[in-house]
Amino acid sequence: MSKRVRDSADIQSEIDHVTRQIDDADAQVRKAEDAVQSATSARDEAQAKVDETAEQLKCPDISEQERSALVAELQMRKARLITAQKDLERLSKREEQLREEELQLREEKLQLHKRELQLREEKLQLLKEEEQLNGEVLGGE
Repeated sequence: MSKRVRDSADIQSEIDHVTRQIDDADAQVRKAEDAVQSATSARDEAQAKVDETAEQLKCPDISEQERSALVAELQMRKARLITAQKDLERLSKREEQLREEELQLREEKLQLHKRELQLREEKLQLLKEEEQLNGEVLGGE
């Protein structure tokens, strides 16, 4: 039975380790959520500036010089929008990956708890069998 007790202690140690990993993963997920929110805001702001510049270009009474400047500005803002969109996509993928890792850790913890429960049930069964054997030995004397 000492092997079983050791298994139970090992499992509890592993559960504690996985719990710490889950806490770390949860913190990373929260940071990733914040980063995605910031990237979304940056993308939305970039889109608003593109839209604003495009609207200014529709104005019929602007000079050729102003139009050229606005076209250059629009191109620059579109480049920033593309960059912001790529950042958002990258951060969103990372957030999803972190969520999946956290879920896997939670599933691992659940399996460890199931194994711990199984070991406890086996230990209880062994104790019952030991009591029965002791009762038979004492009763047979």
